[in-house]
Amino acid sequence: WGNDFRHDYFYIAQFIQKIQDKKYNQQHIPISCFTATANTNVINEIEQYFKEKLNTTFEHFVASPKRLNLSYQATLYDNKKDKTKQLISQVREIKEPCLVYNPASRQQCEELAEQLSSDLGRPFYAFHAGLEANVKANTLTEFIDNTVDGIVATTAFGMGIDKPDIRHVIHYEISSSLEDYMQESGRAGRDGKQSYCYILYTNEDFDKLFFSLIRNKVTQPEIKKI
Repeated sequence: WGNDFRHDYFYIAQFIQKIQDKKYNQQHIPISCFTATANTNVINEIEQYFKEKLNTTFEHFVASPKRLNLSYQATLYDNKKDKTKQLISQVREIKEPCLVYNPASRQQCEELAEQLSSDLGRPFYAFHAGLEANVKANTLTEFIDNTVDGIVATTAFGMGIDKPDIRHVIHYEISSSLEDYMQESGRAGRDGKQSYCYILYTNEDFDKLFFSLIRNKVTQPEIKKI
């Protein structure tokens, strides 16, 4: 929602007005707005938009963000080698749909998928924004149909992808924010059945994330200039 996300959302009211005028003789059309992660300010903004454009009112129905069917576990390892060894050992025991998040880079995503495929003797596919459209589509189809055991994905695996029976979401790298992690781990257990979310990390991973966040902050020269 919003200009900085998808500008076309602001044409929704015009679309609804055209339907009312042409097909329903200006009768009221029920409108439902669904959102998974919007905060209170955004929800109010959406409601205000439709109030102004369509002169309508809304009732709010808010479910709890708690996912009681998900179990969470974070484990610290001494180094990357130990972390990778544990990942391979852990995935070897998994016989259900599995998603490994490796948001560091596309190259690392492909390398990890190749390593898992080689060590486990069964296919693990890479999924990231740099893949050709047909490769990306085929990867998703095989994963959703359970033709392939699992995929290693960057954050490109997200919006619009709804596989209900992912039982294990393993973060090989730490997410950049708590909100990102909630969305990514939330891919597990969409069908309401017991599922598991793991974070495998080292102190080096934590340091890299910390300094990455620091680099994105406003600098002292910028503060002085302002």
